[in-house]
Amino acid sequence: MPSAYTEDMDIFAFYGHRWNWHISPPEIGAIIVLAILVLAFELWMLIDCILSKKVPTTHKVWWIIGMFLIHPIVAIVYFFVSRLHYNKLP
Repeated sequence: MPSAYTEDMDIFAFYGHRWNWHISPPEIGAIIVLAILVLAFELWMLIDCILSKKVPTTHKVWWIIGMFLIHPIVAIVYFFVSRLHYNKLP
């Protein structure tokens, strides 16, 4: 009985080359752990920004918007800016 599947239907075929994504279980576990750590870091920075008395309100709004739009990059930048700049303020 012929199969209904043809190579033309393969969404991972690219110019005749099939992309084989062989990810082993330890790699999947590492990816999941990394994702959880990044999420925890982002939440920590978001909560720190919201509760911080040293960050001006207008800056808080922009930091929060940035953290929702460009997740880890803005959280990392906020981490360094908050430690270097906002901690020096009276």
